[in-house]
Amino acid sequence: MLWVGSQREFGIAGRGTRLESFLVVAARPGDNMLGTDFILRSLVADGIGHLFLVPGGLVDPFMPAIGRVPELMPVVAAQEGGATYMADGYARASGKFGACLCIGGPGVTNTVTALSAAYTDESPVLVITGEVANYIEGLGFSRMPAQEPMMTA
Repeated sequence: MLWVGSQREFGIAGRGTRLESFLVVAARPGDNMLGTDFILRSLVADGIGHLFLVPGGLVDPFMPAIGRVPELMPVVAAQEGGATYMADGYARASGKFGACLCIGGPGVTNTVTALSAAYTDESPVLVITGEVANYIEGLGFSRMPAQEPMMTA
């Protein structure tokens, strides 16, 4: 077994959420599992059944993996803010955790308003985002602003 940790330990659970379970994915010795499969199976193990996303860029490696995890239903949005609002609406309507997947940089900036609404209303929403490799950061090859300062309250 691979232990990842609880949502509360990672600081991703919304205030007041009842989700306290551990993210655990079973892997037998000798099994090969891609990181994308591990992340998606961890979401399923923690009770997440829908993933709102905008395909493209750093999200593309997840697309084949989503097909290998039939317990997770992808819901495609046209823009990252819309995907985040969908995850928020899903969380509010179902009482379950809402999750969305988007590209880094400009994709993350598109989620800020929806995340602010979810945070203010204590709606449990998780945003998973990609990031360029460290050796590329700051070289002018991408439009990636620093994401951490945008997401700290």
